[in-house]
Amino acid sequence: MLNFRTLTLAITGVLLANASYAQTPDNANAPEAVLAELVPDWFFSDGLEFVMPSALIRTTSLKIRDPHFFAPVLPPILCPDFTDTDIAGQPNSAVNNQINLTLTTDGNTDGFLDSSPLWIFQNALVGPQIRRFDTADGQCSAPLASTSCSFPAATTADTYTVVSSGADSCFSPIAATTGGYTPSVATVAAPCWLGAAKPQASLNFNGVAVPLFGVRTGGAVTAVDGPIGRVMMRGFLRESDANAILLPAALPLIGGRPFSVLLKGGTGSCATGSDKDMLDGVSGWWFYMEQTIASVPITP
Repeated sequence: MLNFRTLTLAITGVLLANASYAQTPDNANAPEAVLAELVPDWFFSDGLEFVMPSALIRTTSLKIRDPHFFAPVLPPILCPDFTDTDIAGQPNSAVNNQINLTLTTDGNTDGFLDSSPLWIFQNALVGPQIRRFDTADGQCSAPLASTSCSFPAATTADTYTVVSSGADSCFSPIAATTGGYTPSVATVAAPCWLGAAKPQASLNFNGVAVPLFGVRTGGAVTAVDGPIGRVMMRGFLRESDANAILLPAALPLIGGRPFSVLLKGGTGSCATGSDKDMLDGVSGWWFYMEQTIASVPITP
């Protein structure tokens, strides 16, 4: 099986910050305009120094919406898209199926769900103001139906600065950077929140770190539950990085080959056409990921 079961998402980079912004007369409350006026000012940016809330927020699903992945089963005759659909005869081989198994099951039978990204929103996302949230890998008990979560000892969180919006959308795909796949890359409409840009993220495909640049995140806000529901994220994978990353030798069909073999337009890809984009004169692929997040109780 083409095993991507250990996919996780880690965000790294400069910690941006809060506290004040100067409004401009031209659409001052638009998320991008507010974030542009940030004055970095977070203290204790390990992210876990505040009083723990009564509930945490956990990523409950994560799906890559664009680009899609193609398996060189018998090229050029058989080159299936295995992003959302299993390869024939290989149950749960679809990339997104494997990702979500880590979020919903205990594959190594240690009593905990295999992957549990947790979020702490430090204050309410009400009105067009600067807010903060922190993310870290948590520990959530299995089974999923009765899960509760905590942070392991000495956890260090990543700090985000966000701004909430009641009128302007907070996330949409960049023009001409999507492949027309179904489901399409979603737009996050108001009420919503937009995160300040992070310089880099790392997708972990079966132990292989895939660097993404120019990372942006935006999510929905509901009147009752706050920041619960859909979260969209994008980041750019440079073609040079995709060519340099070698897939584990043990993987069937693609072992030892560059990561770009899985992507339309990549080196050795069996798929026709190209999903490649450009960022600042550099070729690569914009990755768009869709998450859902929901409240979970804290382990006593």
